[in-house]
Amino acid sequence: MTKQQIIGLLSTLTAIAEGYDLTTEIPWRQRNPGDLIQWPGATPTPDGKVKFDLHSQGWLALEAQWEHMLSGNSPLYPRGITWAALSARYCGQAYPNPWCREFTSTLAVDAQTPVQAWVDANLDPPTTP
Repeated sequence: MTKQQIIGLLSTLTAIAEGYDLTTEIPWRQRNPGDLIQWPGATPTPDGKVKFDLHSQGWLALEAQWEHMLSGNSPLYPRGITWAALSARYCGQAYPNPWCREFTSTLAVDAQTPVQAWVDANLDPPTTP
């Protein structure tokens, strides 16, 4: 997979884990597939999340969030973080949690595997011109 395909897949799994696929849930109604709590330009809501004007803005924010999480520059999501630790930090629920199960079952990976190890194993090698 390309890096963008990996980010797209992880964003989609995040949206499913957050309930975005259900039109009655807050992430869908707030056009916030990642259930983000803050984002520049988004409107804060009383429930502590943010609302986007368009669904596409929410998706772009979620993809940018994953880009940052995978960059190795995030203090909250260090490069060696496991799926279990990432899920607990992202969704605020101790592992094991449904959020982590969504990822580990879909990606066929153990919860104690570092996220970056999965990315590295699934990232297409660079092409030479």
